Amino acid sequence: MSVTIEPVPASSTPVAGISAPRAARRLPAATWGRVALAVALLGVAGGVRAWQAQRVADYLRVGMASPFPLKELPTTLGNWKGKDDQLDEQVARNTGCTDHVFRTYVDEQTGVRLSVIVLYGPPVEVSEHSPENCYPKSGYGQIAGPDLRPVRIGRQTVPFHSLVFAKGEGGGSERREVYCTWQYGGRWSPTRAMTKQIERIPGMYKVHVDRQVTPGESLEVNNPCESFLSLLIPELEQRIAESARSRPSSSASPRPARG
Repeated sequence: MSVTIEPVPASSTPVAGISAPRAARRLPAATWGRVALAVALLGVAGGVRAWQAQRVADYLRVGMASPFPLKELPTTLGNWKGKDDQLDEQVARNTGCTDHVFRTYVDEQTGVRLSVIVLYGPPVEVSEHSPENCYPKSGYGQIAGPDLRPVRIGRQTVPFHSLVFAKGEGGGSERREVYCTWQYGGRWSPTRAMTKQIERIPGMYKVHVDRQVTPGESLEVNNPCESFLSLLIPELEQRIAESARSRPSSSASPRPARG
């Protein structure tokens, strides 16, 4: 025997405890106006942030190139005469630099020889290449420093770290004295910058001077590295200042978005 189940018609009577939707429930026109205004403001804010983000990206991209060719640094500094050397391409790539100069300078009066490297490039990459990281990879052990050495440049002083590395044993060991500092954001610092400090800085300079020293040699008085740096740093600062003056105002550092 088949049983036919008739569909129960929907009741128009609301179930107890459940409110029926009100067809007439509508937001006032003034409320809709405020909603539209809020949406428009959010759209404008998003557009401004995207524009500012693009400005920052363009600023960092353009600033990654050295403001001036580092090879413009003079090869003659007082009694020091310099000759360009070839920095190994792999080493240059590892530093992340976009420009560099690698020279040997000789003091014609004393015969002291210095190896000099000046780099420019993205701060995150360039700041990683400290002497403490690089020399051990070439088989040197750090035996002194880092000691803070303020080098007098006219009326100011520029801070450097001085370190000594050695390779080999006994009388046949090779010792290298290193002076190193970085310039970023308009200031000099011998310590690596924190990542947060350099995120919005397009480029950084590194100045690195190296010379061979003998055991027992006095490094505190009349240090040739310092006498050389007292001549090199003003030349570098002068060119940095000149490039900043000639730079179009539109390339000035963009201000970060607020809020």
